[in-house]
Amino acid sequence: MTNYCHLSYEERKNIEDGLNFRKSVNQIATELNRSHSTILRVIDRNKIYSEPSNFNNYNTNFNKDLSCEKLSKTPYVCNGCKSRSGCRKKRWTYYARKANDSYKELISSCRQGINLTEEEIYNINNVITPLVKKGQTTNHLYINHSEVLNFSKASFYNYINAGVFEFGPLDFPRIVKHKKRKNKKEALDKKKKY
Repeated sequence: MTNYCHLSYEERKNIEDGLNFRKSVNQIATELNRSHSTILRVIDRNKIYSEPSNFNNYNTNFNKDLSCEKLSKTPYVCNGCKSRSGCRKKRWTYYARKANDSYKELISSCRQGINLTEEEIYNINNVITPLVKKGQTTNHLYINHSEVLNFSKASFYNYINAGVFEFGPLDFPRIVKHKKRKNKKEALDKKKKY
């Protein structure tokens, strides 16, 4: 458990099966060799809400409480409930397939490239460009303008190199100053040739 790695679909399926068999979060975490807080976070992030059914106009009676008391305790989902199929209360359910699909969608959206809107780029250009032209450093910009630069410095440098903003790498002396690292394999291949 020292090195964190993402949950696989099989592990998510084991979480769903454990919830369906009414295992505790600690039991599921022990079986998967994960922290119980990780399992709780995965369940909470991926649980799906279901409205109560309108059968016999059950919803029209406003005096009835539609929240289930079982949802006030861990794991906060209805997976292990015996009366889940005919329940007419608000439900939260964990499905491994939907959790895995949302995880894949999140990963692919993070790797798509520029994650800024036109308006955000316009605001950054208006606020940051005059300061960059005066010679302010990246750290100084992040300290004083964190509301505009609400992404990591690595992303900021990638956006600069991609030419997203009106300023470029030449406006930052430190970016130009550092040389690109050499590939170790290329260096070893050159040594072997001689």
